[in-house]
Amino acid sequence: MEFALVCNEKGIVQEITLDTSSQLTIGNSLFPFVDSFSIPKILTFYQEIENKGIALNWEINFCFEDMLIALVVSGIKRNKEIQIFGYSAHDNNQKIIDELSAINNSQSLLLRSSIKENIKHAVQRDPESDKAFILSLQNENRLLKNQVISSSRIFEKQLNEQEHKIKLLLKKDNELKEELLIIYDEIKCSTELIIKDYQQAVFTKQGELEEIQSQLFELNLLIEKWGIIKE
Repeated sequence: MEFALVCNEKGIVQEITLDTSSQLTIGNSLFPFVDSFSIPKILTFYQEIENKGIALNWEINFCFEDMLIALVVSGIKRNKEIQIFGYSAHDNNQKIIDELSAINNSQSLLLRSSIKENIKHAVQRDPESDKAFILSLQNENRLLKNQVISSSRIFEKQLNEQEHKIKLLLKKDNELKEELLIIYDEIKCSTELIIKDYQQAVFTKQGELEEIQSQLFELNLLIEKWGIIKE
């Protein structure tokens, strides 16, 4: 699978030089044929072309006729146009350039010169620019680390607060248990005293009843002795 085309700055296909899938059309975007998981990657690919003027050998997944195909994609910016070509991962740069030569020699020569020009430009980049770019990445990395540290501290603080609340609840629960045990012991003691007093009262009444019965028995004996007859 290979293709070579020219897009505008918005990614709309303006010219098709090679398309072995026969599915690309002028006036439409290349994005619909990019696998959904590779969309962020091709956006970064376009961004690199915009920033550096060239992007070489990006492996991006495409979908043609419901088939997932990994293509090696390169792009070059010339004025307001972007030349993009892609080929299967097992092919090579020379093969795609040779095929382009067979189709359109002038386009191939332009492609060759663009590659050489942009590679030369990439090699001769301003060191200060690279240094500024590295410093920018370092700053972004530092900011990211600070955000992670800040988030970790906030999470740790929230975790400690929740742990403190749990400890307070457990403490209150233990205090409540202790209060319930005290109340239970008091009720138990009171109940035992009441039962003891009741038993004592019953015992006392029983003694009084036995004494009354004894007196009645003696009274009956006296009645029989003195011949007292109840009429």
